[in-house]
Amino acid sequence: MYATIQNRKKSRVFSSDKPTSISKFSMSREPLEGHQTRVDWKTSTILGDTVGVHMKAIIGPEHQQGGSPEYGVQQNIMSRLPTSRSLKAPNKYVRGHLLNDNVGGPGKDYNLFPITADANGKHERSIESHVKQWVNVDKHWVDYEVNVVGINYKLDDYYGNNYINSYFVCKASLLAPNMANKLVETNN
Repeated sequence: MYATIQNRKKSRVFSSDKPTSISKFSMSREPLEGHQTRVDWKTSTILGDTVGVHMKAIIGPEHQQGGSPEYGVQQNIMSRLPTSRSLKAPNKYVRGHLLNDNVGGPGKDYNLFPITADANGKHERSIESHVKQWVNVDKHWVDYEVNVVGINYKLDDYYGNNYINSYFVCKASLLAPNMANKLVETNN
């Protein structure tokens, strides 16, 4: 099935219970020095809800604006997990962005995975803050990848006993144009 994810840009969406690829040909406002932000996602399903399980991006300072999780996204999952604002971070689940909204990550199901608020904060401090600095402040290009691994869950009990466990395995590298204007790792 082909569908439009974003009105301005062409993309593909495939629906399946197995990990599936979603390609965004461009997430740029417009090319910058001949380069554009490109993002690819892989998805899976839990309780019939689409979840992002992999994101690979070349992100530049010309990226589009991202967004907060959209209303109702992953509702089947989130309704079975503790999400009350009054809960402490280690016990409360949120929909964590694979690609942070401040570097163009949309609040769509294919870019979100349920994690604890504590894990989301650690993800922000350990890698997202660096990627945001490099792209938005320092104006660098970044090769960025997030894999959701070790997924196991229990979602058929009282919501306080339900859980989703996973790990975000992340990698980010600075890129710079070489003599042929191709983006290559800078080893920094």
